[in-house]
Amino acid sequence: MAFLEKFKNLHDDLTENVPMTEKITSLINARNTYGEADELQVRELFEEWPKTDAELLKIKKRVIQTPM
Repeated sequence: MAFLEKFKNLHDDLTENVPMTEKITSLINARNTYGEADELQVRELFEEWPKTDAELLKIKKRVIQTPM
């Protein structure tokens, strides 16, 4: 979890302090796109910030299993 916090801080720092940048895209603000039944679902990868390693592992598995 410490790495994830550092990564988010880096993302936020880049977003706020890199001049002439409109948007920084990383896993922190990435979308999770997947098919469900006959629909395409598009959601934030981190809809809720993980509080435990188990919750983070679920997100990691979701990323690995999504071919996009």
